[in-house]
Amino acid sequence: MIAVLIATRREADPLLTRLEAETVPARPFDTWRFAAGGGGLIVVSGMGCAAARQATAYALAHPGVCRIVNTGICGSLRGHDPGALFGVTEVMDGQPDQTDGPASGIRVPAGPWADLARARLVTVLEPVFDVARRQRLAARADLVDMEGFAIARACRER
Repeated sequence: MIAVLIATRREADPLLTRLEAETVPARPFDTWRFAAGGGGLIVVSGMGCAAARQATAYALAHPGVCRIVNTGICGSLRGHDPGALFGVTEVMDGQPDQTDGPASGIRVPAGPWADLARARLVTVLEPVFDVARRQRLAARADLVDMEGFAIARACRER
């Protein structure tokens, strides 16, 4: 069974509707269950690395969960069109003290989404509005978000 992690309810709403997901009375994260495609969970983590890490552990603690899918909105570092879909090949930590360092990250298997355009993702603590920082991140990655690396790292540790 998969668990889909999404940072915000607004990002989750279209998926909840499409999958006819039913609310699971659970805490500390809003959680839904769906039957389509063999079934799974949808967990709204909240924004940021700490919330994403905790939500990943929470999802993996559910019996039968063997795959985590992180989905949602991210920023483009290379001018991709809004609404473009990507499968991430590698997730990197974009903390300021590591932005100029070597690009080491966690490789992500393509899984059933191998037909999507492939991209590298860097995770930061705050939105990136500074042009110079954006350019440094773009030298390492195609996309930027605030949760992906924490989720990949929690999965790797598990």
